[in-house]
Amino acid sequence: MDGYVSILLVVFFAFLQKIEGRIRAPIKTGQAIRGTTAQIEEKLAFDRDLLSYRQTAEWGMRALQGSFGRLRLPLSIGDAKERGDLMEMCVRLHNLRTQRSKEDEEIWTNFENMLFSEQRRHDRVSRFHNFAEYQ
Repeated sequence: MDGYVSILLVVFFAFLQKIEGRIRAPIKTGQAIRGTTAQIEEKLAFDRDLLSYRQTAEWGMRALQGSFGRLRLPLSIGDAKERGDLMEMCVRLHNLRTQRSKEDEEIWTNFENMLFSEQRRHDRVSRFHNFAEYQ
């Protein structure tokens, strides 16, 4: 279990002791960040990466649930193998669909530059996320 951190919103109680100290959460709205300039910049960079990873996972789950409506229904708790098989099949089929859609990769890669070239410069929301107090 060394060498990883978990990025999640909900944790099952049974696993808390196994992963204690390995859960990372984004900085809360309005939370003060104290430290030297280097420490604050490091914390803010880590927070941006964390939000990006979490958003990627949420988009992936939304893509799976959008493609396979059965995943919106509760799965049988009594048959772990059946649940695992269903999840594996959905992931494999989704990956196949993703591999077959590579023609659009250039559009997705350059999408930000094509339509939202100044998106970050005009971002009015991110300033509310957190603030730094330099020592």
